[in-house]
Amino acid sequence: MGSRSISDLRRVVFDPLAWRLSKSELRKLMRRQKVEDIINATEEYEGRGFYARIHAVQVRSEITPLAELLQTLSPKNIVEIGTFKGGTLFVWCRSNPQAELFVSIDLPGGEYGGGYDPRRQRLYKEFIADRAHTKMVLVQADSHLAGTLETLKTALQGRPIDFLYIDGDHTYNGVKKDYDMYSPLVRKGGVVAFHDIVTRSRNCGVHQLWDELKQTRRTREFVGDGSNKGIGMAFID
Repeated sequence: MGSRSISDLRRVVFDPLAWRLSKSELRKLMRRQKVEDIINATEEYEGRGFYARIHAVQVRSEITPLAELLQTLSPKNIVEIGTFKGGTLFVWCRSNPQAELFVSIDLPGGEYGGGYDPRRQRLYKEFIADRAHTKMVLVQADSHLAGTLETLKTALQGRPIDFLYIDGDHTYNGVKKDYDMYSPLVRKGGVVAFHDIVTRSRNCGVHQLWDELKQTRRTREFVGDGSNKGIGMAFID
């Protein structure tokens, strides 16, 4: 038996225990209600096996005011493109108890940190396990495919998106395609937010799209002191 087979066997054998321990740890952290405490939970959570960590790759001084502002909008339908370790998904879920639907679209093996083992899906669905009125749909697929858009429309069942968070493909063409495909589903009065609006690198063109949107949309920026990330929110008026 090869080393990989032994490793796979160990995971299968210990996975039930890893899940029980992880679930117990998560449930304790899910009791928190304030945005700041919820964000702290993403850093404090210590799961096991496939369920280890729910880290949010975000600057605290940026994600905190965004999440607090989002609460005041009381969104019912939230869609996130790019989930990775599940940190931002956890923040949206736990800080918006009134929400009825969460949809995560994440590309397996994505170049920009996307992708997670399919077995983590039950960890992410656990984020709303205490809310019978809330549903979560996890779509592990390329957001640029027409079929993925149709999957989202099916999940929405004719309802509009209240909050769309785009943190997937960071190239100019990639983020623009996500915006062009999914923003028409956002209701009037809803918002679209982008991560990495400040980042300047060879493969990141989010700032280019953001500069264009600022010419036609009412916007708000969350950029921490000295940050090279930044979050931009565009209002759909």
